[in-house]
Amino acid sequence: MLKRFKYRLKNFFRIQEISDNLNNINLKLVKFEQDIKKLKKISEKSLRYEETYEYVISSMSEALSNINDNSICIDCGAHFGIVSEVFLKFGAKVHTLEPNINLSNYIKFRLSEYIRNQRLFVYNNAVWDRKEQVKLYMRPDYNHNSNFLDIMSESSSILMEKTTVDKVMFTDKENFLLSQSIDLSEFIQELDCIVDILKIDIEGAEFDVLIKLIETGIYKKIKYIFVETHNDKISELNKKADYVKDLIIKNDIKNIDLDWH
Repeated sequence: MLKRFKYRLKNFFRIQEISDNLNNINLKLVKFEQDIKKLKKISEKSLRYEETYEYVISSMSEALSNINDNSICIDCGAHFGIVSEVFLKFGAKVHTLEPNINLSNYIKFRLSEYIRNQRLFVYNNAVWDRKEQVKLYMRPDYNHNSNFLDIMSESSSILMEKTTVDKVMFTDKENFLLSQSIDLSEFIQELDCIVDILKIDIEGAEFDVLIKLIETGIYKKIKYIFVETHNDKISELNKKADYVKDLIIKNDIKNIDLDWH
């Protein structure tokens, strides 16, 4: 009787162990499938980034042809740092500004060799026409708890009105990161040198920045300014966009390209 009981008890624990192992295998399979999906997304984005490299080089060809080891370039709203990398490969010294801490850390990791050689300087800051703590509103699909895909987030903005961001995520919490903005005009003034190329892609704050660059005359210290505008996504910016265009015409400014994207 006792032997039979022991035998059944042993079988019970063996079955339980097999069941636990199967559950672990199922969990690993689920995680594997999730990782495959994530890698697929990265693969798709990698292909798009290759196209971005080509576009950056072709759209800035004249400006890039004049770059040398003494050149200074600024990349505002760097995201993955693709434009910064192009500047670096052409030989420039680069100041890169990105408000998303995950992205700025990724840039530091990916382009660490240039940092060690003091060719790249990365700042975890939003770019604006003033210094203050700002909310960087994220896309609805931004996952604050992810260690894998959060660096893939795009289109974050300090302007709540942008149509690709959402004040509320999937919970009642506001979906934003905190960031410290820099005054770009002041930043360039403190560099105390001619800037060869300034790229601005700051998701709606570009017109505030441009107005100050023009009204302070700082734009004269920059050879080429490439701007991606977002008034097509933020209708409230149309008046500022028109004002900037009027300033460009009034001052006969030739170094600002508002059609770059």
